[in-house]
Amino acid sequence: MPLPPPDVARLFTLGSRFALDRNGASTIVELPVERLALPTGRVCVGDPFITSGAALATVAPGTYPVQVAVAEITLPEQPEPQRRHLRVAAARLRVAEHPAVAWEMALLEHQDPATLTEPDAYFGYAVDAGTSCFVDVDSLEPVLDHEDETGALIEAFEGEDGERVHVVHVAEPEDGHEIVAFSSGWGDGRYPTWIGRDADGAVVELVTEFLLALDDRLEVG
Repeated sequence: MPLPPPDVARLFTLGSRFALDRNGASTIVELPVERLALPTGRVCVGDPFITSGAALATVAPGTYPVQVAVAEITLPEQPEPQRRHLRVAAARLRVAEHPAVAWEMALLEHQDPATLTEPDAYFGYAVDAGTSCFVDVDSLEPVLDHEDETGALIEAFEGEDGERVHVVHVAEPEDGHEIVAFSSGWGDGRYPTWIGRDADGAVVELVTEFLLALDDRLEVG
C-alpha cells in the first residue's frame, strides 16, 4: 500500500509533536514564510542542484507564499546538544487560502502509483545536496546559472552566526527569476511531494515532506 498523505494541518501547526524512531520526537517550532513568483505557473520541486526541472503541477501564474515547518528533534538517548537540533520537516506552496479536500502523490509522466506494491512505498525526488526548493520551471536554470560553491544560493544559507538558515529566497533582479529553497530534513535521500485539491479539482497547495513527522504512517526503526 502506498504511503498515505500527511495530516497537513497538524504538520503546519506550532507545537505539533510527532514520534520518531529511537524513542525520539519532532516538534514543530517555527513556520517561516517566503513569497515565490511563478511566471508560468509550472511548479518544479526538488534539489535545485541536481533536478532536471520537470513540473509536478501547474497553477495560475502569480506570486504565492511558501511556508516551511521547522521541527526540533529530541533524542533521549543522546546528550543535551549545545544548540537546538532543528530540521525542516516539510514545506508547502499555498496557491489558495481554502484547505484541500483531497490529496494525491505528485507523479512524473512515467510514474504509475499502481506499481507501488511494497508497504508504505512512494515516488519521490532525489536530494544529493541536502537542499530542496520550489521554483518555476522556466526560472530554475537562470537562477542557478554558474552556481558553484560560492554561488548566491549557497551563500544565502549561511546565517550571520554561522548556523545554516532553514529557508532562503534568491532572486535575479534583472529578469525576475527567483527560487525559494530550504534544507531537506535529514539531508540527502528521496522525498515525496503531495498535491492538495479542492472540491472542484483545482490545486490549492503542494507539500513536500522530509519524513520527520510520520507517527504511524510509516514503519520506522
